[in-house]
Amino acid sequence: MKSSYKNQLAIVFLLWLLVIVVTILLVAYAKFSFLIAIAIWIVAAVFTAVKSTTPIGRACCINIIAVLSVFLWLEGHWVRKSLARGGDVESSQWSEDSATDDQGKIIVRDPVLGYRNAPNYAGMHERRVHDELGFSVRYTTDENGHRKGWSSADAVENECTVFFGCSFTFGFGLNDEEAGPYMLGRMTNSRVLNLGVNSYGPHQLLAALEFDLFPGAENCEPGAVIYQAIPDHIRRVAGYTEYDQHGPRYVLLDNGELVYTGLFSDFDSSQLSQSFWGGLFAKSYIYKEYFQRRLLLADKEIDLYLAIVAEIGQRLEKAYPDAEFIIVYWDTENRDYAIELDEKLPTMADKYLRVTEIIPDIQAVPDEYRVPLDPHPNARANQAIAEALANVISAVE
Repeated sequence: MKSSYKNQLAIVFLLWLLVIVVTILLVAYAKFSFLIAIAIWIVAAVFTAVKSTTPIGRACCINIIAVLSVFLWLEGHWVRKSLARGGDVESSQWSEDSATDDQGKIIVRDPVLGYRNAPNYAGMHERRVHDELGFSVRYTTDENGHRKGWSSADAVENECTVFFGCSFTFGFGLNDEEAGPYMLGRMTNSRVLNLGVNSYGPHQLLAALEFDLFPGAENCEPGAVIYQAIPDHIRRVAGYTEYDQHGPRYVLLDNGELVYTGLFSDFDSSQLSQSFWGGLFAKSYIYKEYFQRRLLLADKEIDLYLAIVAEIGQRLEKAYPDAEFIIVYWDTENRDYAIELDEKLPTMADKYLRVTEIIPDIQAVPDEYRVPLDPHPNARANQAIAEALANVISAVE
């Protein structure tokens, strides 16, 4: 009898050892790994319940099965949602004419900003979803790593307008001439610098100002500095995104002072913890939805973001007293923190533009203003925003 019990215990032990190994392999290599792994854990728990010789052991297994079933349903629900949005079924291909490192070699590391666009880059970026072509576009940067802008022989050499922001500013999924800064330069026949970099937030702009990296090596006296703000920038300044683990880290002290402490990837225990858990659960759709997108935003993260934007405005006023600080806010989200930004950001800028006021039907027909099979703004959206900015800038002049 004891021998039979030991044999069953050994079988159960080996089963769970195998389950753990398979789970690790799934997380490392498989698509929809957590969905498959949870299903395997349920099967293993059912087998353990059948083999259990005590009521307590069987009851524990049944409770575990019930909890895992809930997680299986949630994981499956968000997998379906992601598939409907085109997520995780995309493929990106980069083919560069000349480049240096990472993300299709358009991104290089920077000791202060964490990363930046490679100088003198020229290459193609193609993205497919469900084997359907979303876009096939060319990205070009100049010797300073700025996205190619409108060039005009009539432009005053040392006068410029500076755009700063993330992929919305850079023009992700768009050809050079379809990016908003390029359009504004063409409309106003003036020099417009596109300092946008994919995954950036305002913390990069603040670091650039603090360490004399703005607007760069160019002979440029900004008449306007335009920052395109999106609610996701809150997570970025807090270091809560998997795509900005090397960005500049700022800490908001109790006295309201902002302190640059290095990069997120420098030896900071909280960020290493965030990176660890983010890496471990990166393929879990439950984690992505409830932690990466929702639960990590508290008052302290919002306060940090707002303090960074306020500091940017103050530094710009001191360094470029004749320049207008203009914020274009993508107010297309209805979450509480997004609404809070819309209430407080206008007090920090000389001019404040809401995208829903520039494009009134953008929420009713969002696909009309998006890159095909992608959430980024398309040329039509950039055209409308550039026209609104051209009117604002001409009114200032």
